[in-house]
Amino acid sequence: MREIDVSAITNNVLETDLFVTREFGQILTPKFEGILNSSVENVFVFDFANIKFTDFSCPNEVFGHLLNNLKNYGDKYIFLKGLDESKRENINIALNEEKRAMLEITEDNNFEVIGHLPEFLKELLLISFGSKEDITARKIADLKDTKISTASSKLLTLWKQGLLIRREIINEEGKQFLYKSVNELIIDN
Repeated sequence: MREIDVSAITNNVLETDLFVTREFGQILTPKFEGILNSSVENVFVFDFANIKFTDFSCPNEVFGHLLNNLKNYGDKYIFLKGLDESKRENINIALNEEKRAMLEITEDNNFEVIGHLPEFLKELLLISFGSKEDITARKIADLKDTKISTASSKLLTLWKQGLLIRREIINEEGKQFLYKSVNELIIDN
C-alpha cells in the first residue's frame, strides 16, 4: 500500500496546498498517473488531510481520468482519506458528474462510498464487504434470483471501478472469475 500525500504533490508541482481548478487538475493528472504506472504497489491511498481546500473541478479532472483508465495501469486500487465535509462534498460532486465511485477510508477504518453508485451496485458491494468467501456470478444470481449474465455484469462493473478484487480461475467447468471485497487490501496492510 502506498499513501500519497496529495498536498506534498500540489506543493511540489504548483506551490500550493489547494486542489482546485480544471487547469491544476490537468497539470496534476500526469503526476498521479506516473505514480500509478511506475509503482510496484497496487493499492494507493490519496490522503487529503493537508489539503486546505478542494473544489469539484480538480478532482473531476484527476479522478475522472485515473478511474477511466484504472485497469490500464494493471490491477490497481485507489482509496481516499483525510476528507472533511467540504472536501468530501466537492469530490462527491466530481465523481457523480463522471458517474464514478470511490471508497473513502474513514477515521475508524471503515469505508464510505463517495460518488455515483446505483443502489443495486451498492447492495452488491455491501454483500462483498460482509463475505469472507469469494463471490461468483452464480452465487449472486442465486442469492438475488437473477440471471448469471446480469450478476456477472454487475460484478464486472464494480471491478472496473476498482471496488472489487478479481481473479480468474480455469477448471473443468471452464473460466470463472472470483471476486472479493477490497477492504482486505487495507485491513491486511
